[in-house]
Amino acid sequence: MVQQLQSLNSDLPVKINDRTQDLASANERLTKLDHIQSAFMLNVSHELRSPVTTLKFNLDLLQRELARANSLSVKSERYIAMLMKQVDLLVRIIEDMLNLLQLEQPASQITLTAVDLNYIIDNVLLEYGSRTNLAGLSLIHEPDASLPLVKGDPERLTQVLKHLLENAITYNAPAGQIRLSVERNGGGYVGLQVADTGMGIPPADLPYIFDRFYRGADVNESTIAGTGLGLSIVKQIVELHAGKIEVESQIGKGTTFRIWLPVHEGPIARNERSSFTAGIYVLSNAALG
Repeated sequence: MVQQLQSLNSDLPVKINDRTQDLASANERLTKLDHIQSAFMLNVSHELRSPVTTLKFNLDLLQRELARANSLSVKSERYIAMLMKQVDLLVRIIEDMLNLLQLEQPASQITLTAVDLNYIIDNVLLEYGSRTNLAGLSLIHEPDASLPLVKGDPERLTQVLKHLLENAITYNAPAGQIRLSVERNGGGYVGLQVADTGMGIPPADLPYIFDRFYRGADVNESTIAGTGLGLSIVKQIVELHAGKIEVESQIGKGTTFRIWLPVHEGPIARNERSSFTAGIYVLSNAALG
């Protein structure tokens, strides 16, 4: 028995080494397959962009031509509007797929500079202020003039905020509210918070909301359009910034997303500190006065 145990022990390192090599080889094959799949989806998304753009352009031309010839009936206008809505959804899916796949490429890089989150929010509000107003929502921004700068890519952080605002608008309650605020946690991070008063996310869905195409059972059963890719893009960008993302939600009361980004350390160029007007901005609907 001792000899048998010694024999088994002598063979054990060889078996472990063989098994390790087999696992490494299998992992390498899976990695290659994943890269092939991503490259294929990236190419397909690029190829789809052109015909979908052409389709949207021709639908617009058709609508204009029918209107010019006084042939645009109520029924045909409804059909064209429905087609335009579906084409816009296709455009969003393609653009979101391209963004996500590009972020996942090994060569994907972001340019980190000193960024004022107040300035990012102000710029995005110029675009989304009228949209929230038309949707009957109140949009409140609480800037902080003493907030330190963060290490970030302005373009990518703008993309993050737009995706979070899209969700806050889409899933909000009628005459609801969206609140944007910034804070510092004392641990070397600055936070960006987007809170809404919408439908909320079921607890069973929370672990999966950052997965590709995941939208939740309640949303899938509704008529709310969406790609299910926005939060995946947000998470990917935040991770590229060495940041963190948190979410809190209550059914029927709303959802809050918090993005934590590292504070910028070191000298700041004069043109990297952007100015903004301190105070609380309230863009409210007419019903709120």
